[in-house]
Amino acid sequence: IIGTIVFFIGWIINIDSDRSIRNLRQPGDSNHYLPHGGMYNYVTSANYFGELVEWLGFAIATWSFAGLVFFIWTFANLVPRSNAIYHHYQKEFSQDMQGKNLRRVFPFIY
Repeated sequence: IIGTIVFFIGWIINIDSDRSIRNLRQPGDSNHYLPHGGMYNYVTSANYFGELVEWLGFAIATWSFAGLVFFIWTFANLVPRSNAIYHHYQKEFSQDMQGKNLRRVFPFIY
């Protein structure tokens, strides 16, 4: 039950974060924008955070070695990517990021 709850919390975060990214641009717009709102108020890779929470919930729900390995594999893939995105945003949106205490992928931690 706990794993299922954690999974669906991650799923909601992931869906909301993806919606925020999709709505950054109007049709025909090719500019880049710093995502905001929802978990993007805390991290630069909110969609990755949601996905990690999802697969952690899956690992807990299945209580299996395969679920744990899948979570670790996803973690090993998304955390370094979130670091690269964070540094890219610092370069491209330095003015917008000043004064914000954004983390990379884990709110208040990293």
